[in-house]
Amino acid sequence: MTNSSNSFVDSREHQELPSDPYPSICLSTVPTSKPLTTPRKWRTRQPRLAISAVRNYLLRNGIQQDSITFIETELLEPDDDFLLDFFAAKQFTIVGLSGVLSHCYLQVKRIAKIIRTASPNTLIVLGGHLSTSANVVLNRTSVDFCILGDGEVPFLEFVNATREHKGKIPEQALKEINGLCYLDKTGELFVTGYGKRPLTEQLALPDYDLFLSGLLNKPELVSEYFDRPEFTRQLVHDKRAHEDSRRPNVASVPASKGCVARCTFCHRGTKGYRTVDLHELEEHLIDIIEKYDIGYITVMDENFGSNREHTRAFADLMQKYDLIWWAGGVRCTNFNEEDIKYCHDRGCCTLQFGIESGSNRILEAMEKNFTVADVKKALRAAWKYEMYCNLALMVGMPGENRTTILETGRFLGEMAYEVGIPPEKMDTAIFYALPFPGTPLYEYCQQLGLIGSTVDEEEAYLVGMADAVTSKWNYRNVSGEHPKEVLSWEIIARLEARRVYAELQKQCKKEPTEFALRWIKHSHFTGKNTSVSDIRTLILRSEELLYRYFYVGSLTNNLPRWVAYPLVKNVYYFQIKLHNFVKRILRLGGEPFSFYANSNSVRPIPDNDERAVGMKRLEKSLRYLVRSKRTTVETQAQANQAILNKGAVG
Repeated sequence: MTNSSNSFVDSREHQELPSDPYPSICLSTVPTSKPLTTPRKWRTRQPRLAISAVRNYLLRNGIQQDSITFIETELLEPDDDFLLDFFAAKQFTIVGLSGVLSHCYLQVKRIAKIIRTASPNTLIVLGGHLSTSANVVLNRTSVDFCILGDGEVPFLEFVNATREHKGKIPEQALKEINGLCYLDKTGELFVTGYGKRPLTEQLALPDYDLFLSGLLNKPELVSEYFDRPEFTRQLVHDKRAHEDSRRPNVASVPASKGCVARCTFCHRGTKGYRTVDLHELEEHLIDIIEKYDIGYITVMDENFGSNREHTRAFADLMQKYDLIWWAGGVRCTNFNEEDIKYCHDRGCCTLQFGIESGSNRILEAMEKNFTVADVKKALRAAWKYEMYCNLALMVGMPGENRTTILETGRFLGEMAYEVGIPPEKMDTAIFYALPFPGTPLYEYCQQLGLIGSTVDEEEAYLVGMADAVTSKWNYRNVSGEHPKEVLSWEIIARLEARRVYAELQKQCKKEPTEFALRWIKHSHFTGKNTSVSDIRTLILRSEELLYRYFYVGSLTNNLPRWVAYPLVKNVYYFQIKLHNFVKRILRLGGEPFSFYANSNSVRPIPDNDERAVGMKRLEKSLRYLVRSKRTTVETQAQANQAILNKGAVG
């Protein structure tokens, strides 16, 4: 069913704008978690740069500053009544919502409904990754328009069109704005493509004056943008971070925007890779170091270090201001040992490599464009200079099976041995692949019928993603493996890692270095226990003990693999069934654990056998498989939906 109130702007009655003033504009962040009845306890949150980028571009192109209002909805967490009063009093011409993740769908739906109730004539525009689900957003919420890709140019053009046409924008004018999604007069989705980057793009830096204005009567919340090193595991292990003279706060800054890769599980809303102007960054650092007592920097890039010259100049800048820093989103092939030493000597204490898997076959399906050998080389170089690089591994991509899981477990065990830390104390995260709209993984789930293609079915998936973590309980079984296999992947990988580590230690015992001991001391996995206060926590505590002493404990570690692994799979499967049964009997509430009733028998990615021989590298990618399964586009609506499905990089 189409939400006809959102269909084609010209069919609605909008406020008549005077010929001279600028439209009144509100830019708002959107919480990435589902609506809560009680406020969330924040510790820190990275600044949302998209808001700064759009506002700065509007100002550079003649929009008056006093016509733009910002509200930091994510940190304020205002209730419905507050938002209703706020938007009713302001009666903005345009409200721009920043939906940075698909997780925030329920919040967008909630806030847009409040805006529509408070100010019926306001045009509501959504930007960010959630716009990839424009067909759902436009049909099931009060949002009028979605912007795809870089938002600066299309939002400015939309503001100018609103002003020129006094709030009644003809369809032809809408079609001329690249990056816009809307429902036409017939209620069908229309997509004009992805937004163009500004010709003279200036990458935004955190604007704390703007953020303070958006905090309204709660300026003290500005402290939530700054972390403390003792809460940041990427910093706390480094001896330099504990110097008495060091300033106490951690600030986040970007060094670049975009990514050079096209991982098949990762949503890309913009093409290309560009770097921050370091002169502007230096001015920013001078401003915040004194004002906010900054001694540490978190680099908030999705792909740090792909421009070698810029990366070294960035490191020089960190050293100039005596800042300890760390960066994530690092491709292992972008840094050699010399680069790593260069950064370390200039204050870098962590380079977080995007590793994802210890299986070359899965890395090929992900289109990572590097090998396990490349990862090992980068980790060895980083650990040589005592840089904290924990491992984050993803399981569950198409083609995952017991062989690839054991390969990942072996990789983890070998790396644990090299750094001299038992695998269970390495801060290793093993998570399950979560399909995001606009990715080959999401489209593949739709091709298999694991995620529906109707508006109602896709909305149900978005609702389920609210607060969804990348765990086995939110997984779509694209592997076709039996539920016993799927549920136990993380446990088997960890069990194999411990076994490999023990075998290597038996062959040649390696004592932990001072660096390894510091790592262990600050590990997040130090054996904290759930306090038992009721039946629910008693169940959790019992399961913790079972996990620690049986699933990955010495008992199973001493059994032969052919005995231990099937035993673990079957006992764990029984435990999950028992857990669900107890929850139902005791009426403890919550969603039951999934058993992947919709699993299939497809084996989409060739094994490392004769079937893969002769295949080109990209032919082993999930993207190649998805393209081969696409059906012919026959209607304009299908063509528009295809633009959303492919994302910015195809």
